[in-house]
Amino acid sequence: LPLAITTILRQSIRPLISAGIATAPMAELSLAAWPVAFSLASMFWGPTMALQQITVALTEDKPSWQKVSRFVVTGGLILTSAFAVISFSPLVWFILRRLFGVSEAVAMFAVPATRIMVLLPLGYAFHALFTGLLVKQASTSTVRTAKAINLTVVAMALFAGLRLGQAYGSVLGAAAITCGALVEAAWLYWRSRTTARTLSISAEGEAAT
Repeated sequence: LPLAITTILRQSIRPLISAGIATAPMAELSLAAWPVAFSLASMFWGPTMALQQITVALTEDKPSWQKVSRFVVTGGLILTSAFAVISFSPLVWFILRRLFGVSEAVAMFAVPATRIMVLLPLGYAFHALFTGLLVKQASTSTVRTAKAINLTVVAMALFAGLRLGQAYGSVLGAAAITCGALVEAAWLYWRSRTTARTLSISAEGEAAT
């Protein structure tokens, strides 16, 4: 049940963002650009979803946790770097205009949103790493709280952006989802420190026996 609630919270984020975009300036073009930008971003953060299962399967003690951590963080950095190279170069225009086939107007709204989301692969890699560790240690309530914090931050970012009323919807949506993901990653890291230390203590205890 706790993980089911986590899934519901996670699935609530995108409809919330879409609702925020719909009430922001330039809503029509932003609603067209947002799924384009999100689809491009998901090509790079999508592979991080499998990293949680790797963490759960391979983390047994401190040495294995350190190896898994290096692997997951390295993967996140590689994906983020590749995404950054594309997002901040003419390649992004080629992909959106030629491969995705969107109009120039839609691409102009999608490109800034894409660039704002450049840290998502690394953020989601941290999610996978620390969520996997917490699930392994049966600390699912912390995972649920982290997702609730993510949703809250997204809502607050959308509310603040709409109150200011200056950011286009696609940019606002990208900023909101990025803020939520990074705050969740920071929360998971903070809450996982005790669990990681427990692995160390367990490993030392086994070595002593």
